[in-house]
Amino acid sequence: MRTLALVPASLVVVVLAACTLAAPDPAVTETSSPTATAATAQTTAADRLPLSGEFVSQGASTEGTVTVAQSSPTEFTITLSGFSTGDGEDLRLWLNPGALVKGDDGYYSAEGNTQFELPGTVSPSNPEQVFTFPIAALPDGIQSLTIYDYANRMAFGSAPLE
Repeated sequence: MRTLALVPASLVVVVLAACTLAAPDPAVTETSSPTATAATAQTTAADRLPLSGEFVSQGASTEGTVTVAQSSPTEFTITLSGFSTGDGEDLRLWLNPGALVKGDDGYYSAEGNTQFELPGTVSPSNPEQVFTFPIAALPDGIQSLTIYDYANRMAFGSAPLE
């Protein structure tokens, strides 16, 4: 019973805090090495690279492409090409494990409620931008990337990643 009470609380913290690290896998036994488990998750995420997609507009007109690629054994990059979006005061990159889907209302959104925010800000008008992150910040199973505006609390645009 004690474990069941802790799992929902930890998931709420991860969702609300928009952490860059995934919650621990409850299926991992106590005899597993945390280092080995983390290395396996990183390898799985990096093995899917490169991923790319084309932006669709959400809260602002957003255009361009995004590529997520491993740049070294310890780093990955997110490259925005031909990029433009609406003016935003605090634009951030969010990686989403949920697929980008078009709803009945015609608007796009990422499935699920979990996003992984990456540090740094995005320029709304610089067409070519490259961001470099430690490979440990790459969550397993990402399916889409969102440009999120904190000042207006809305997704400006997202891209499905394949």
